[in-house]
Amino acid sequence: MPAGTMSSRGKRLRLGALVAFGVALVAVVVLSLAPARYTPSMDEGNRVGHLAAYGVLALLGGVAATRWMTWVIPLALVLLGAALELAQGFVVSRVADAGDAVANALGVTVGSLVAIGVRRLARQRDTDEARRRSPPGPEAG
Repeated sequence: MPAGTMSSRGKRLRLGALVAFGVALVAVVVLSLAPARYTPSMDEGNRVGHLAAYGVLALLGGVAATRWMTWVIPLALVLLGAALELAQGFVVSRVADAGDAVANALGVTVGSLVAIGVRRLARQRDTDEARRRSPPGPEAG
């Protein structure tokens, strides 16, 4: 497989991650801006929930991303998390919380690092498969 070419399995992985990213992104935005009575109660695990939600977004976005988008998506997610926290200050029964914005950013960091690992493993797998499929070269005599 030539350099820069993605296997059909890699394309399916990217497409699945992109669809899941879109669904998760909509869910995070809706839940972030909904009044508190419509959102799950996370009294003790609020920051963990923020970290997990943004970690999943960063992981899915990082797997779905093209190479040049690998760093744009995490930056956009950090900005989105901060903007949504500010916007919560204008939603009835919600409060803007800088600690939640920090948890969002930490989640993006963790998810992005995991996505980098997943992409490297997938690329290595594709390279190994291509080597196994390629015909052997001329033997040195």
